[in-house]
Amino acid sequence: MSTMSHLLRVSSAIGRCALTVAVLLSVSLRLHAQPFTQTPAQPSHTLLTQGGLPGMAVDLTRDGIIRTALREQVAKAAALGRLPVLELSTPWSAHAKGLQESMGDARMREVFAGTYVIRLNVDDWDDAYLSTLGFPDDSSLLVFLPLDSGGRATGARLTAGAWGQDRPEVMAPVLQRFFRAPGRTPPADRDTKPTTAHPGGAPGDAPWMVVDLSLQDMLFTVLRAQGAKAVALGRTPFIEMTAPWCPHCNAVLKEMGDARMLEAFAGTYLIRLNTDDWGEALCKVLDRNFRGIPAFFPIDSTGRQRGPSVSGSDWGADTPEDVAPVLQQFFREHLRP
Repeated sequence: MSTMSHLLRVSSAIGRCALTVAVLLSVSLRLHAQPFTQTPAQPSHTLLTQGGLPGMAVDLTRDGIIRTALREQVAKAAALGRLPVLELSTPWSAHAKGLQESMGDARMREVFAGTYVIRLNVDDWDDAYLSTLGFPDDSSLLVFLPLDSGGRATGARLTAGAWGQDRPEVMAPVLQRFFRAPGRTPPADRDTKPTTAHPGGAPGDAPWMVVDLSLQDMLFTVLRAQGAKAVALGRTPFIEMTAPWCPHCNAVLKEMGDARMLEAFAGTYLIRLNTDDWGEALCKVLDRNFRGIPAFFPIDSTGRQRGPSVSGSDWGADTPEDVAPVLQQFFREHLRP
């Protein structure tokens, strides 16, 4: 994708962010240590060192967060003795609506007893990413995929095309065979009332459970966890919006070894979010206007924004002499005492 098309894309997202605002789960971090060398075996933080309390930075990737979210949900399913199944659907899908309307039927309740359904809204994810999770090319908009202990798709999948008509007498036998295939048998059937849970969990005595995971919810939970971690370390958390194709972002990153920049970032805890990864979800958690990237937002220990942002449009050239004074003033206004 060309730089111009990227600029148009982020400009559109920025425009939408002027209208909106808020979000759930835990976190997988891709972190690197100064001078930005990868340490894959053990996650570590980027230290921005220059006397006093150094700044820190963590990079949150969409891929890392969803994979961690799925692992955690599978672990919860195992602890409850349930079969973890990923459901890819969307509220406007006719098949998804047909499934929901049929869930009051005794045959469907029996089929889903003992399952732990982790539901992802396909509207949150682009097609290329969904394909890595096993979403089929025919885009039937209702897909079930068993997950292994690591939260990965096993390769088996069932789409709405396998049953044709969205009626209990047609769907139930197909789903029953799929859920009870060798190696995928749920525990003994229980009562037949479902529990819809938030990703934090739900009572273990429900017959089957449904957990809805949205990209927005995952991001907000991660920000909450990272905000609390920053405060525990005696640092002040800030979101940094950036993108690998952004020349201004790369220019600022290149100057991070300069003493003036290190001094400006002292005491900070940067949570870096790639605008290409997060798109609309960013608009929901950042409720202030911003005029471009890189952009920095102060957040509190709960992951919520607590003041206006500063961005590349607030300084002149992308050089330490222009950038450092602006950022230093901004960070000092928000640093914890």
